[in-house]
Amino acid sequence: MKQFYMRIGLVTVGTGMLLSGCSESSPEDAVSVYIEHWEQREYNEMYSMLTDSTKEGITEEEFVEMYESIYDAFISDFTVQAIFPDEDNDESIESIQVDVEMETVAGPYSFNGEMFVAKNDREEDTNWQIEWSPQLIFPELQPGDTVEFNTFQPERGQIFSSDGQGLAINGKILNVAVVPGRFNDEESEVEQIAKG
Repeated sequence: MKQFYMRIGLVTVGTGMLLSGCSESSPEDAVSVYIEHWEQREYNEMYSMLTDSTKEGITEEEFVEMYESIYDAFISDFTVQAIFPDEDNDESIESIQVDVEMETVAGPYSFNGEMFVAKNDREEDTNWQIEWSPQLIFPELQPGDTVEFNTFQPERGQIFSSDGQGLAINGKILNVAVVPGRFNDEESEVEQIAKG
C-alpha cells in the first residue's frame, strides 16, 4: 500500500513541476518557447502566446493562414536564433534580437529582426507574451500585404558591335529547305525563293 501512495505522490509532484515549467516567467522563456513553436510550424500555439493588443489586430484564423500561405508554401527549412541581452532592463516590454535563416523556393534568405515581449501582470503569475507584427515573417511585410511567387523566362542578353551591328541578338530565325528534285522550273523557282 505504501508503494502505491508513493507512486501517486511522485506523479503529482512531477506534474506540478511540468506545469510550472510551462509558464513564461521571463522574456527569455517566452521567446524560447515561441521560437520552438515557430520552428515546429505550430501556428496555433504561437498565436496563443500573443498579447491581447496583438490579437485585437489579427484573428487566430488570419494568423495561421498567413503563416501557412508563406512558410508552408514557400519555405522548405528555416532556423530562428534569439540573441538575448546580458541582463533584462526591468521594463514591461523587452526587445529581443532574432536572426532568421531560411531556404525558400527562390533560394536562401536571411534577416535580422526584433521581437518585442510584453509583461502580463493580470494573471496570478506574471508571464510574458509576444507583441507580434508581420515583420517577424519578412522585415518588409506590412499588415494587409501578401506574398506571391512568380516565375518568368529570362531573356538572353544581346551583343552589338561598336557600329551597332547585331553580333548575337534575340529574334526569330527562318529556315528554308530546298529539294532540287521537286522543281518544275528550277531557274524561275530559285529566283522566286531568293526574292521571298
